[in-house]
Amino acid sequence: MRLEHVKLDMRTRYIPIIGYPMDHSSASYVYNYLFGCRNLNAIMWPLELEKGRLPEFMAARNLFGIDKFTLTMPHKADIIPLLDRVEESARLFGSVNVVWTEEGQAHGCSCDGLGCVSALTGAGVQLAGRRVMILGAGSISGILGYEFARHGAKEIVLLNRTLKNAQRIAQVLDEHTRVQASGRPMEPQALKEEAARADLVVQCSALGMHGYGADYEDLEFLDALRPGVPVMEAIVNPPLTSFARRAQAYGHPVVPGMDMLLGQMGAIFERWFSIELTQQEKEGAKRVLREHFGL
Repeated sequence: MRLEHVKLDMRTRYIPIIGYPMDHSSASYVYNYLFGCRNLNAIMWPLELEKGRLPEFMAARNLFGIDKFTLTMPHKADIIPLLDRVEESARLFGSVNVVWTEEGQAHGCSCDGLGCVSALTGAGVQLAGRRVMILGAGSISGILGYEFARHGAKEIVLLNRTLKNAQRIAQVLDEHTRVQASGRPMEPQALKEEAARADLVVQCSALGMHGYGADYEDLEFLDALRPGVPVMEAIVNPPLTSFARRAQAYGHPVVPGMDMLLGQMGAIFERWFSIELTQQEKEGAKRVLREHFGL
């Protein structure tokens, strides 16, 4: 990892991003750039930690002065019993990706939904009264659905290869929000039917992600979307998945995962430092990401 945005001294605070494996991580580049923008004496560096070893890390973090960190797979659910306070959506869907210490207590939340809504509203996409089609039923899908409901979405349908996972998330949304939620199998006919009815499509599955090894076999369902229906891609790497490229080819406005990541970082900086990132800082962070991907 390049360190051109980092200045190190004996007071530099280490803020890890924890996961396993970590060869796909790109967020550190942007965090370090933003730390430099605000003269924060901190460095983010990936920490590879195998599943099951979070208790060891939590026991050692005070010794090393680590009061803030982020998490990715496979630790988002495992961290919850180790925290003092967890925001409702993160607890409901077993997904924490941001931790900080406040008044001696370890707080946890997920900023995925906040980042997604920030990216959508920044692109001029309204959620109130909309019917949202979510592809995939991992923990992030529930977090996003919860935030869409908070912002007035009328209906959410989740499509997933394993139907019971989509139905489980839909049930939690039904029980804890005012949105009407349902689950359907990710099969060609269901995809076409739901695309024809959708006001917004959000791609949350791992299909097409760098290193995942699987992608959509058929994207013809995107042809069923009404003209102008916006499409959101949650994947950051690669910057444009086959899903996003096909949606663009059909003329749909595409909100990339890169924008969701930057929106998420805005929410994290508010929680960690009570800092609101400026538009100029966000544009600079986007340039850093694009340079990292060779764009």
